Amino acid sequence: TIDNILGVPELSLWILLSAALFLSIGFSFLFPEAYKRKYEKHMHDQKWKDYEDGDKVGEHQTVIDETASEDVYCLNRFGATTKYVNTSNLRSARLENHFGEMKVYFDHAEITQNQITISVDNSFGEMQLYFPRHWNVQVNVNATLADVSEKNAKASAEFPRVLLTGNTSLGEVAIFYI
Repeated sequence: TIDNILGVPELSLWILLSAALFLSIGFSFLFPEAYKRKYEKHMHDQKWKDYEDGDKVGEHQTVIDETASEDVYCLNRFGATTKYVNTSNLRSARLENHFGEMKVYFDHAEITQNQITISVDNSFGEMQLYFPRHWNVQVNVNATLADVSEKNAKASAEFPRVLLTGNTSLGEVAIFYI
């Protein structure tokens, strides 16, 4: 038999399954960060309103229409999603796109402060951001083997000022003024 040729004793299926289970449990204790999702820390933070399409593959649209929403969090993985931010008091936004395509429309969002921050994290994907033409968007996005571009002319208004910060790698962040 093959057991004699390889020189290993006969192992039952239950022993192999038990060993695999115990190894998996052991690795989860040794490397806990590998078993946690990156966005779980935001789930418990009440500051961010979570609009996540991360576990869905395909094309999705979400209208973020929260009159009390001040901070918006959007996540997309392995798919295409379109977000419409309709809020009367936008204070900040955090947008994450990994291996997919994300379009976010801020044309119906209102800013009551002089300055807000929008943070982007884009890797291996395309992110398109649509801002009202009268917003003063200052782009400070770090690009690693990626492209950050602005399309259409924008007005030279001083307020509201939007600081667009974050990182993009092996992807594209395109900013449109409408």
